Amino acid sequence: MTMQVEGRTIERVLIVDDDPRARTAYGYSVEDLGLEALSVEGPVESDNFFEELRPTDALVCDYHLRARNYSTCEGDELLNGCFKEAIPGVLCSALADVFGKIRRDYLRCIPARLASDRPDADALVEAWRTCILEMRGEFEPKRRPWRALVRVADVEPGTRNIYVVVPAFHPRQKIPLDRDSVPDWLQPLVSPGRRFHAQVNIGADCHEEMFFDSWEDS
Repeated sequence: MTMQVEGRTIERVLIVDDDPRARTAYGYSVEDLGLEALSVEGPVESDNFFEELRPTDALVCDYHLRARNYSTCEGDELLNGCFKEAIPGVLCSALADVFGKIRRDYLRCIPARLASDRPDADALVEAWRTCILEMRGEFEPKRRPWRALVRVADVEPGTRNIYVVVPAFHPRQKIPLDRDSVPDWLQPLVSPGRRFHAQVNIGADCHEEMFFDSWEDS
């Protein structure tokens, strides 16, 4: 069987999780929709994973994938790549702090996240719908990117952590970023007081949900 979501045909759902019991649980929700649930056994190689995808695929993915040598990358990297290949996906995790672990640059391409290890079928469909709409440039207010000033507030010595302030979001709140989530050209320029511009969803409910994309030197 297939189903239509915002004009997109979905036939097969790949379930990516290092825990086979979790893959089985996700599969029940997928089968409730009458769709084919494909349990990805691993090992998942990020370099060739996308070559196996079909235009009618969707994805259900956990965040922690590197355990037990199941994958060469975490779920945020995998979903980032799927979004760029126009494959709708949803990040599912029962971990309370998972949203703070997602790389800020990948977060731009992960519009659908569910805090559950057994989402119901309707929640999956709604998540894929959100993803497909963003692929078309249709954003919820809290996800819409705006060109915003980003000021480097602090650089934590001996770590890869930097802290920035986005005045359009909050004039004083320091927002943590990992250096890996900013472009290579920008990293040598990072120093307290340095100003940049980026596409930022300044309507986010909290700083953990903010993404930073398309950086510019000011």
